Amino acid sequence: MKVAILSESPADEAAVRVLVDCAVGVRTETVALSLRSRGWPAVRNVLPAVLRTVHYHTDALHLVVVADANHSTCHNAELGLDACAAAGCRLCELRTLAAKVCRELRPVAGKPAVRAAIGLAVPSIEAWWHWNQRLEVTERVWREGRQKNRDPYSRNQLKTAVYGTDRPPLALEMDRMVAEAHRIAGCLDSFAQSFPDGFGSFLAELRQWRAPI
Repeated sequence: MKVAILSESPADEAAVRVLVDCAVGVRTETVALSLRSRGWPAVRNVLPAVLRTVHYHTDALHLVVVADANHSTCHNAELGLDACAAAGCRLCELRTLAAKVCRELRPVAGKPAVRAAIGLAVPSIEAWWHWNQRLEVTERVWREGRQKNRDPYSRNQLKTAVYGTDRPPLALEMDRMVAEAHRIAGCLDSFAQSFPDGFGSFLAELRQWRAPI
């Protein structure tokens, strides 16, 4: 199975692939994407072009997108996709954008349309690597803190706890992320309970890609 991954850094993508492989039950093949910039704005801005590239110019059928929530609006499924995106929810913004692009894709002979699975790390991907390490690092705790206008922890605190510094070099970042991804890969259902919106829904999408037994 060939899967392209779009995220905020090469380290994010390496670690996310570990989780994807476990979710779909096979070791996926990498589809290279040429990206010149990173971070949230880049992920959002290049998503349409990446979807078209994967669909028209590769033999991959799947695209994974993972971004950080930072201080954006927490997901609220009750609002509906468009309203939640308009309120500033990055998860819904990416889903809305991906759905629009996919509707516009022209058929390619002998190839199904590309499918996208989108995840959001709340507040950042370092929170995922804290799973089962600090019980207060969950989507629920972050959402409740934001509702009170008081962050329960900072992104820099999360980075320092994972890497030993809030400014890790890429090599250290990648080593630590991949190690933590392997640690949680065998417990994805339990992990999803701590991050139900940003990861749980993403996990459900990935499992739809599994080949029939």
